[in-house]
Amino acid sequence: MTRFSSSFACLVSACLALTTTTYAMTEPASKIKFEDTLTLPGTASSLSLAGVGVRVKKLVGPLAVKVYGVGLYVDEKAVGKRLSKFKGHKTGSKALFDALEADTTFDKIVLLKMARKVGAATLVNALAESVKPRLGKGSDAALLQFQDVLLAGLKGGEAETGKQFGFGIQGGNKLIVTINGKKQGEIA
Repeated sequence: MTRFSSSFACLVSACLALTTTTYAMTEPASKIKFEDTLTLPGTASSLSLAGVGVRVKKLVGPLAVKVYGVGLYVDEKAVGKRLSKFKGHKTGSKALFDALEADTTFDKIVLLKMARKVGAATLVNALAESVKPRLGKGSDAALLQFQDVLLAGLKGGEAETGKQFGFGIQGGNKLIVTINGKKQGEIA
């Protein structure tokens, strides 16, 4: 397992291949809908939606904009037993999401759905900035590869409203990056 792939488990960061169009949850602030299940490319098993959130960028004073909605998908069967100690915890428990991030024994996906248009370089740099502190020394090459994969997928354009970015942790040792359901690359 690499530090890079585990740090992306709870990246608040291309829709992966959908297995259904049933919406399980709507993120309340952005009104972005999230499907109840997703599947990692190259696998047959579906992951279930565990929760949603929103990334808000503060501007000046009280002004802020919603940038993207976030959905976290996990292997429900694998997670159930290991996280049973959190049963009855308040929704949005930081301890629960910290445990999800730390446990690398099950597949997970972080799905970002853009709520507004953002330039490719701006988005990629912001995602890299948020990830970098979670990476250990010697991870510069993986971080650059992550940025290159995203920039190549965006082809120098923009991340338009509705564009989807999927970050899937598979087998605890690789990150699969997708944009609008199309696999862009793997980072190990």
